[in-house]
Amino acid sequence: MKSFAMFDSLAQFTIPPLNHALLFMGGALLLYKFKYISERNAKRIVYCSLFWLLLTSQFFFSHMLMKPLENNFPPIKIEDENWRDGSAIWVLGCYHYDADELPRVSQFNQCSLERLVHTANLYRQVAMPIYLTGGVFNPYSDYSHASQASAFLQQLGVSKEHIVLFEKGKNTAEEVDLITQYHTNGRLLIVTSASHTQRVSNLVSKKYASILLMPVHFATRGDNRFIPNFPSTMAMRRSERALYEYAARMRDHFNPLSLKH
Repeated sequence: MKSFAMFDSLAQFTIPPLNHALLFMGGALLLYKFKYISERNAKRIVYCSLFWLLLTSQFFFSHMLMKPLENNFPPIKIEDENWRDGSAIWVLGCYHYDADELPRVSQFNQCSLERLVHTANLYRQVAMPIYLTGGVFNPYSDYSHASQASAFLQQLGVSKEHIVLFEKGKNTAEEVDLITQYHTNGRLLIVTSASHTQRVSNLVSKKYASILLMPVHFATRGDNRFIPNFPSTMAMRRSERALYEYAARMRDHFNPLSLKH
C-alpha cells in the first residue's frame, strides 16, 4: 500500500502542466551542463516544454482532454424519473478547508459543493439514506471530509438520521471498498464529478451491479471550436484535472483494493 501512496504523492507533483515544463526544462539544462546532451537537443526540449505549456493553457485542448471523460454517463436532472427507485445515495468525497471562521458554504470547493447540493435536492424529492465517504485528506486538517459534508447537508435540510458516515477512504478505490461492503441491497445512486464517473463505475461494477451514476461538476459545456486563446490558467487547471483522471485510472488498474470481489 505504501507504493500506491507514493504514486499518489508523485502524481500530485508531476501532473500539473507547469511542473511538467519546469521539470523538463530544468532537466535539459542540467543534462546540457554536464555534457550528456548537445546544446541543440537541450533547446529542443526547452521549446517542446514551452509548447506543451502553451497547449495545455488553450481551452480547445483542455476540452479535448476532458470531453471523453465526461461523455460516459448522461446528466440526470431532478425532474427525471429514472433515479426515483434508488434505495440510497452515495456522495464521494472531494475537498473541504478547515476554516471555522467562514460560512460553511465557503469551506468547500466547487467539486464538493455541486455534489452535496445536488444530493440535497434529490433528497428533498425522495428521502432516502445518504452515504458519505472520505477520511482526513489534508494532513493539516482536524476533520474528516465525511463529517464536514454531513454538517453541510444538515444545514441544507437533510435529516441526520438519514446520513451514514464512513470517515475513512483517501482515494476512490478505498471509498468503493467501504460502500460495497455496507450496501448490499437495492439500487445505489452515485453522485460524483462527470470526469470521475467511468472510474467509479469500473470499480463498483466489479462488486455491485445495481447502480446509477449521477454526474455533476461538468468542465465541458456546449460546442468546442478550434479557436486559440491567450494562455489561460483556467484552461490549464482543466487540463491538469483531466491528466490527473487519466493517471488515476492507471493507478486504480494496478491497485489491489480495486481488484477485490
